[in-house]
Amino acid sequence: MSWVAILPIKPRGQRKSRLAAAPDLDGEAIAARLLEHVCAVVTTHPAIAETILLAQKPESCGARAWREDHGRGLNAELAAARADLGGRDLMAILPDLPAVTHADIDRLIAAVGPVGAALAADRHGLGTNAVALRAGIPFTFHFGPASLAAHRAAAPAGARIVTTPGLGLDVDTPEDWTLSECGDPPAAAFLFVTEGQ
Repeated sequence: MSWVAILPIKPRGQRKSRLAAAPDLDGEAIAARLLEHVCAVVTTHPAIAETILLAQKPESCGARAWREDHGRGLNAELAAARADLGGRDLMAILPDLPAVTHADIDRLIAAVGPVGAALAADRHGLGTNAVALRAGIPFTFHFGPASLAAHRAAAPAGARIVTTPGLGLDVDTPEDWTLSECGDPPAAAFLFVTEGQ
């Protein structure tokens, strides 16, 4: 199986604005550091044939392609990208996962199974940090606050939810950044640590 990974990136000046609650944190610098990490993991994963950055302006972090974000909203942009990619398996993964590894990507891909879809939950069990879809599987993207329930409803029956620390910890708040700086996020920080429906 050969996957295309899409990493959506907010415009400069709008990245990690919630980190401003801690004046010693530079949200733009942290966003760049996180993007470099996720991009490095994704572009070197053997099952991922192509990595595309979805952004308003060209950027590079080792990805081989850039797709322009026309400002229609993340979900509409992902839907358009998926339509343009045609019969290719697609993984949409958020670029702010400081602990994600090849093993996490392996788990996500394995969870797709015969159903053709898998979701990666955030550490609170409310949001979605990645979606993996085989070509032709009907699906509507619902990234945003509390997206996991909407994604579960949009996915085929039996689609699995992958819940690992690497896919679960996204950095939105100073608390998230503190967890990420501790190294491997502690299992106690997660509501879910196993795969499940």
